[in-house]
Amino acid sequence: MASDKEAQFKGLEDLFDADIEDIADLAAFEAPPVGAYILKVSTETKEINDKPAVVANFEVQETVELKVQDEDKKGYRPPVKNGTMFSQAFILGNAVAEGRLKEFLAPFGEHFNVKGKGSVGILVRDTIKDVIIAANVTNRASKDDPDVIYASVKNIQIS
Repeated sequence: MASDKEAQFKGLEDLFDADIEDIADLAAFEAPPVGAYILKVSTETKEINDKPAVVANFEVQETVELKVQDEDKKGYRPPVKNGTMFSQAFILGNAVAEGRLKEFLAPFGEHFNVKGKGSVGILVRDTIKDVIIAANVTNRASKDDPDVIYASVKNIQIS
């Protein structure tokens, strides 16, 4: 099976010989509902709204436990499939975001014994790549659009 970045088919003949069901499904990108998960995480840097940011990219490996929700009430969100992806951005220049970045990085620094000057760069650029963690996911609605849900990852335990 091809990885998420590799082409599944070598050319048109391979594709045309395939059944539609042979084509891999596109992984969903959405915030999972509140609960406990096994996740794969990698970090990167990028610009968001012209500001530097550290972004943690997650892939759901397993849903361990969901917070009980009433399906008939507003705000109910169904479970996501394994393979669903989501991200959490820490935009620099904002004290709250930088504090949350520190909370996010701390368990990795402790686990991988990365401390001292330059430790943030070592963790973000080199260390947090396809790391399997257990964590809780929380949700918050966008202040601009309540239908847009953002996920935050807390209580990280590294496998």
